[in-house]
Amino acid sequence: MFYVKAYESNSGDYDIVYSLNNGANVFYGSDISLKYKTLAGIYNFNYSSSSGENWTANSVIQTIFIDDVEKPKNVYKRYGYQDGTIILTSLWQDKCSKVVKGIVTENSLGFYRNHTVESDSGQINYVFDKKDLRDLRGCRIFGGFLCLKVVNYKIKAIDSYDNENSVSGTFFYLFLLR
Repeated sequence: MFYVKAYESNSGDYDIVYSLNNGANVFYGSDISLKYKTLAGIYNFNYSSSSGENWTANSVIQTIFIDDVEKPKNVYKRYGYQDGTIILTSLWQDKCSKVVKGIVTENSLGFYRNHTVESDSGQINYVFDKKDLRDLRGCRIFGGFLCLKVVNYKIKAIDSYDNENSVSGTFFYLFLLR
């Protein structure tokens, strides 16, 4: 949250028009106060006056940079089973910017690999392919007919200012060998 105040203190300038332009809106008056709840970014303000009987037109330009140093926060992570695949879903929130992507690190093939996933409104989804889950690499075989895979994963969420945070988990995938 930040505040912007633009004012002039001269008296008798009734023929002068004062305006504050923030690039999206123009506000008029000799005493303007604005309260902003905004995302991180660069904001430009121009406070200007028209000319009058005893005044020459003038303006003041101010740029405000709001940096983001907050890590995204995980609201939840969960996985579900559908048609032999595992769907991993996680929701993230960020105070000042947007979560733009996730990196999922997982070992469904018996070795670790990374997958970059675009975020959709702070949600990062990843589908473990049935073919990868049923691959025998990384299987613990029981009785010669049953495969158990222990799949570890880590979801790293990255916001538009490259702040990152992660959560991890494990699920078990069991299937019959043919």
